Order: sequence, then structure tokens, then C-alpha cells
Amino acid sequence: MASPSAKSSGSPAAAQRRRLLFVDDEPNVISGLRRMLHKHSDAWDMQFMTNAAEALERVGRESFDVVVSDMRMPGMDGGTFLAKVAAQCPQTVRFILSGNSEFHLICKSVGSAHQCLAKPCSYETLVNAINRSFRMGDALRDKILKTLVSQIGSLPSISAIYQEIMAEMGSGDPSVKRIGEIISRDIAMSAKVLQLVNSAFFGLATHVESPQHAAVLLGINTLKSLVMAVHIFHQAGFEDHAGLSIDKLSEHSIDVGMSAQKIGRLIGLNDTEVQDVFMAGLFHDIGKLILAAKLPAYRDIILHCRKKACSMYRAEAEKLGVSHSQVGAYLLSLWGFQGSILEAVLYHHRPNESHETAANVLTAIHVANAMMNEIDPPDRDILTEPADQTYLEKKGLSDILPECRKICRDYKINACKVTQSEGL
Repeated sequence: MASPSAKSSGSPAAAQRRRLLFVDDEPNVISGLRRMLHKHSDAWDMQFMTNAAEALERVGRESFDVVVSDMRMPGMDGGTFLAKVAAQCPQTVRFILSGNSEFHLICKSVGSAHQCLAKPCSYETLVNAINRSFRMGDALRDKILKTLVSQIGSLPSISAIYQEIMAEMGSGDPSVKRIGEIISRDIAMSAKVLQLVNSAFFGLATHVESPQHAAVLLGINTLKSLVMAVHIFHQAGFEDHAGLSIDKLSEHSIDVGMSAQKIGRLIGLNDTEVQDVFMAGLFHDIGKLILAAKLPAYRDIILHCRKKACSMYRAEAEKLGVSHSQVGAYLLSLWGFQGSILEAVLYHHRPNESHETAANVLTAIHVANAMMNEIDPPDRDILTEPADQTYLEKKGLSDILPECRKICRDYKINACKVTQSEGL
């Protein structure tokens, strides 16, 4: 007689179920996970195993949407196991469950696990993390791009900033505050440091949204070790093959983040939201960085936009079927970002698709991005799109654009003065 799972596997509904694999050498932990997640059995096809080697063989035979592994296991630790999973099935979302672990295990896991969750892990934390990856993954329908994004461990950093941070770390008296300031000027560095500091590896009680705060919490020695051991920052011949200026992209992202904070205060956001606004601005175009660094065909899209004077967002949708906003939001969701930052990255070109009714982080980012593209676009040969008036009218903000334009113009003028005075 066929098993219940075998019987159901032929039905259309079963074919659409998410497939998840949980691996932990402790039978009691596996039993607890099975009980805790039983209510999801209609939507999730869940397999539970206590042997990492046998689980790896199964991954070689079957496809899984998500794999959740313990860190400490005999014979094969979780970092090694997930690295092998990534090699066999790169599109799989990979979580690791960890208590306090030795640093060498942390280094192994940084590149192989998308997120590290504390062990024991609450039901809400685990389910929310899994569902968040599903939601963002559903927005990124292209399987090739989803696989490409799932494989990313780090992204290219600005060469000058990379050299600056390495020089500071190598100095006789490195300043963690200075390192945090340097990190905050680079999209890739900021995303990776925040991914790490908010993981269960470091057991922090609060969620950290600032690169400066993250650097202080990690400390000089940990930052140095992570940079040397797992290359969380790296240089790449980015502009040689991508056709997109990482320097201009980073400058634009910082401009959007800084001016959006002022716009956020104008529209009544609270202090926590204003803090999130800067990070959302810094990351709103991270999808362009991903596509330019990882997808050779992206150069053709950039050249097409310059030649035809069309917007990147629309050209991406036409030629790839997805946009940089979807790609960026998916990577950030894999790396553990959530809430208003993900929403702002995903919808900054199409804010009307968001279900939020009040003015929020997305509102500030959408307006600041449109204004900065108007005042100082990162590529003057590529068409940019204006702020969505219909969206602003729904928020009761149809008359704020002149003041927002002034905020952005004043910020840019002052930023240029600072740059000139520093001789940069």
C-alpha cells in the first residue's frame, strides 16, 4: 500500500505544496519541530531527518524549497552540510539553527546559510522567516534569476571604500566608529554587515538597522576576522563588464536615503521609521548591483536604455520578466531583512501595489528616489520616472512635491559643498 504522502503526490494541490527538509541529530528536536509545524502540513510537504549524510543524499534525489539544519551535528556540521546543499541545489533557501558556536563554525556558515536563527527557535520566528522567503520568492518568478540570487554570498564593494576600510583595519589604532561610517557609504558592505549582526550567531537582543551601530556591536576583532576569514567584503572588476557605475549607484542610494529621512519627517514618520528610511534608501537599488554583477546580459539592457532613452525598470520587466526591485527584495529577504525596508525596496517603483494605507517608509523612498532622479540622475542617458501622483493623492500628499523637491535639491547642494571642502 502506498504511503499517504505518495498517494497525495499525484494531485495538483500536492504538486504546488512547498517542500521543506529539517535536519537535526537530536530526535527530540525533530519530534518537537514535527509537532510544532503540523498545522502547515496541508501547504508544506515536510521531511524530517536526523542524519546529515543521509539528508544530503536525499537532496541529491529530490528538490526542496527550504532546508533547515542544526549547526552542531556529528560527522558533518551544519555549515558543511548547507554548503553541499547549495552546490547540489543552489535555488534552495537555507536556514541554520544555532546556539553559541565556535567562530570557525560561524565562518563556515556565513557563506552557506542565508539566515541563522537562534536555537531553540520559536514557532513564530521560524514560520515568519520561511514565509517571508516564500513571499519574496513568489515575486521573483524567473527560476534562473532565483537560483542566481540564492547563490550570492557577497556583492562587489566600491574599490576606494574597500581600500579605505582595509587601511583603517590595518592601522595601529583602528576606530570602530570610523569603520562603521565607511561601511555605511557602501551598499554591499552595509547589507552584509547587517545580515551578520542581526543573525543568531551573535545573540543580540535587539534588531540593528544601522551599519555604524552594527560595527560597534561586532567590534574590531570580529570585523577583521570576518573580512579575512570569509571575505564578506570584496572587490570585483565591476565596471569592466557591467556597464553600470557602482560609485554613482552608491552615491544615488545615499542621496535617496538621506533626503528621504527629511521627507519622512515632513510626512510625520516616527523616529524608528526615519531610521529605517535611510537603510531602505541605501538598499532600494541593490537589485541593480546584483544584476550587473551576476548577469552578463544586464549590460545589454543598460545599453538599450541609453540608446532608446527608456527607464531601467520597464526595460528589465520587458526583457527579464522581473525588475531590480524584485531581485533586491528577494536577496534582502533571504538575508533576514524584513518589514518596511523590504516593502520599500520591492515597491519603490510601483507604490500603488503596496497594501499599506498610511504614509510610511515606502512613501518617503518613492518620492526621494523620483526627486533625486530628476535633480541628479545616476545615469543621464537613462530615462527616469516621476513620482506617482495617484499614489500620493491616496495618501493625502498630492501637494508635497514642491517641498520635497526643495529638500532634495538643498541636500544635494550641501553634499556637494562637503565633498568639495574635503577634496574628494
